[in-house]
Amino acid sequence: YSPSTNGDFQDLSGTPAPWVIGEPQTGIPQRLELIGAGADVCIANPEVDHSVLSFWCRVLFTAAGTKISGFTFTNPLQAGGRWNTVWRLGSTTSTHTIQDVEICNCIFDTVPRAYVSFGESFGIKFHDNLVINSSDGVAPTNFGTAGGDLAFIYNNTFMNLTRSAVEILRDLATGPCQVYLWNNNFVNVAQTTVWWDP
Repeated sequence: YSPSTNGDFQDLSGTPAPWVIGEPQTGIPQRLELIGAGADVCIANPEVDHSVLSFWCRVLFTAAGTKISGFTFTNPLQAGGRWNTVWRLGSTTSTHTIQDVEICNCIFDTVPRAYVSFGESFGIKFHDNLVINSSDGVAPTNFGTAGGDLAFIYNNTFMNLTRSAVEILRDLATGPCQVYLWNNNFVNVAQTTVWWDP
């Protein structure tokens, strides 16, 4: 999918609207499984620079348990930046956090990041993906007060990145939190393979 090949019109005078799954804590449960026919045939490119909106796909509280598989996500127009990403998982707003999202068997090609998790959004599973020709890989974060398992990152390949493959951020007030990494390939990562702050 891309606007130029699908004949869609993007009104660039306003803020580009993201693809959002789920609602805040008071919303209706919306657990979804988005299963593409394969990353070689299901290609999404919004062709928008997102200079105002730093992400173009989002998962919120009521979509706990959502699974995304079998897509290529690419957007050469999207600028790099600290929080710029394809998938924004959760929020620092407590009613918008997310649990147990799985992203697998996808390709992320020429994007700022594959995903960033925000707030107390735990249990993110990112596996069997390829992140290539991008700024960064993934960024599990916790800027809340609760501790837990932030992310499980395994069986991925991170290749040709201009910055870090895995960037882990947490607030000093955050309780103990863990990120589990195993069986990943890191090829031509320009700066830090795994970066932890603080």
